[in-house]
Amino acid sequence: METWGSSVVMAAVLMLSVAGSAAGQWSADSLGNLEVCDAVNEQSVPKIAPTSDGGCFVSWFDSRSGGYCLYLQRIDADGNELFDPDGLLISDHEQQSWLVDYDMAVDAGDNAVIVFSDTRNTPDELDVSAYRISSEGEFLWGPDGVCLSNPSESSFEAAPTVAVTPAGNSIFAWGGSGSDYTMTFQKLSSSGDRLWGDWGITVNDPVRSLSMPIVVPSGQDSAIVLFKSSTGSYPSQVTWLYAGLLDASGGWGWDDTPVLVYNSGDISPWSVPEIVPDGEDGAVMCWYDAADLSTFEVWVQHVDASGDLLFPANGAQASTNSDDRLHMNPSAFYWPAQDRTLVFWVEENDNQNQYGVYGQMFSSAGARLWTDGGLALVPLGSSQISFVRPLGDPDGAYVAYFRGSGSTSVRVLRIGYDGSPDWGPVTISAASLGGKDDLVQSPGCWGSGILAWCDNRNDYGIYAQNINPDGTMGPPTGVETEPGLAAPTLAVTANPAIGCIDLVFSTPAAGEVSLLVFDLSGRSVATLVDGALPAGEHEASWAAGEGMPAGVYMAVLRAGGRPVRARMVLL
Repeated sequence: METWGSSVVMAAVLMLSVAGSAAGQWSADSLGNLEVCDAVNEQSVPKIAPTSDGGCFVSWFDSRSGGYCLYLQRIDADGNELFDPDGLLISDHEQQSWLVDYDMAVDAGDNAVIVFSDTRNTPDELDVSAYRISSEGEFLWGPDGVCLSNPSESSFEAAPTVAVTPAGNSIFAWGGSGSDYTMTFQKLSSSGDRLWGDWGITVNDPVRSLSMPIVVPSGQDSAIVLFKSSTGSYPSQVTWLYAGLLDASGGWGWDDTPVLVYNSGDISPWSVPEIVPDGEDGAVMCWYDAADLSTFEVWVQHVDASGDLLFPANGAQASTNSDDRLHMNPSAFYWPAQDRTLVFWVEENDNQNQYGVYGQMFSSAGARLWTDGGLALVPLGSSQISFVRPLGDPDGAYVAYFRGSGSTSVRVLRIGYDGSPDWGPVTISAASLGGKDDLVQSPGCWGSGILAWCDNRNDYGIYAQNINPDGTMGPPTGVETEPGLAAPTLAVTANPAIGCIDLVFSTPAAGEVSLLVFDLSGRSVATLVDGALPAGEHEASWAAGEGMPAGVYMAVLRAGGRPVRARMVLL
């Protein structure tokens, strides 16, 4: 999927204004990845989220001071670290001696929104807090963030998630285990105001235990949440999956009730489903189940903006070669240009001593397109495979993964949407550097991909690497503007506007020019210019048309160099 956020260079003023000095840069050497942080003791559980300049935020938990603290780094498109070299301390409040999951997103102003649990209020009781950090390192919700949990209530609240809406608000979801298992939802404004009551909206079920809510943005100011609903207790637990629309006021959309996604009941307690937005106010979900210890299957579902399930009930099965194969730990994305859903997973033999990477493409109705058994990207072999992470763009997909167990390499391959290989696998971090964990990936600049992971080359630290569409490592490989020429410019003449938006842009030299409009999910919604233009000033208009919701959009101009962008508000 083409994204405006992967193609724009940060202004130089940002690099001058942030705390600390720039350090590092992307390396072209698999032995010399970017050291995000490798301080004493352990750095672990990295998260990554893209920024509009083609860079990213990377966060992690850090025990350099003894207990676990949360740190953050801002990295620009060229791999320069813009905060202090070992990261910006976000929170040093008390933590457990072990960690639970957390989440991070980036809003339209390139501010990181981070949500996690700690024991700041009561020892041994996890409560949820959220922070909003600017690209300059400012704590926009105060030095202690906003506590989302009610400190007076006794509950173990873990693994919160966040979705930032086009309206600029942040919707949070987390599970709680006190007298029963519940879910809580809260929305904060960009200034940190609580919009859904003092302590959010708590949802419970008198019969079933609710857990693991995950939110993604949908529409102008709402979110889709995927969650587990279980009866019984381990090991006889029976788990279903539901998806619901949290509307702008915190109520259930889709006829006031979540939709049943899966009721076969065979999802394990430790398996975490995945949900990603489709860029059209719907979402793609994937998971794996295990009816018995010798049958592990990957399933995918697509729900549209109205809450209709587009694939068969209980999901579309990714592979039917189940007699002697196990399919686990899937990750998916949506390709909007052709209305296709792609999923990739770890494949093993029955004895679990052979490992591979497989993928599947689904039609709009959930039909398998890469044969019933799926596409073998990495055939079964003796080297262990884990953390398969895909990243799609307009021309194809990167698929990254770990290879090996004790000594682990990070490998990446690239395929076209017809399933043909472009290149790879290539090693971007060598196995000789030691073990690795928690691979995460985000789009970079000029169609590149940025990966980060926990790395044991010294002790456990956080490292990152940029890889380009041609399979090379190092800084992004875009076409620079010819030296001596002025940079292209782009401006919106009336902003906000109703129905139609007018733009003025200049091109420094004659040549191929494109001017596209994107929504804030990264989906291309209009092409205004695509062809040769002379040097000089030009005009274009975008008539949004029926069905195009009000909100913030981005215009991206490419004219002989790295793109420039303009923010547009459609009323």
